Amino acid sequence: MATEPFGNTMRSLSLLIITLSALPHYAYSYCVYNKHSDDTSLDVRQYYDPAQYTNPFHKAIDAGGSECCPYNVYDCNPLGHGQLDPLKLWIARVSNKQEITRFSVTLPSGGYVIVDGDKVHHTVAVKNPDGTNYPTIIEYDVDFSLLNQD
Repeated sequence: MATEPFGNTMRSLSLLIITLSALPHYAYSYCVYNKHSDDTSLDVRQYYDPAQYTNPFHKAIDAGGSECCPYNVYDCNPLGHGQLDPLKLWIARVSNKQEITRFSVTLPSGGYVIVDGDKVHHTVAVKNPDGTNYPTIIEYDVDFSLLNQD
């Protein structure tokens, strides 16, 4: 009988592990990672239709930082958790308060964008939730005046 509490604890722990492993492997609609090796920051805005969205994602991300938009927020994931609704982000690379480059990318809900490099060179990778490459077209010199401003 002395081993019974240990057995209950192990069963509870096993049940917890099984429950956690059944949860989705991503808890965000999408994330953006700034992997620049210098002081280049990113100004990231989610493109949106004001008739549909009330509070779109808009973040400044310092070099080495990241920001995510939660899956349970309608503006981040309009079709709901688990849907691969293509979203569009407008990204400006900024250094010393001056814009270097601006571009837009599309990505799936649950996916992520990695912007790497320095002031002169950069790469952009867009990934599916499972880490595989997402086929996106990167559009440069996007007219941000078309984007609704906060």
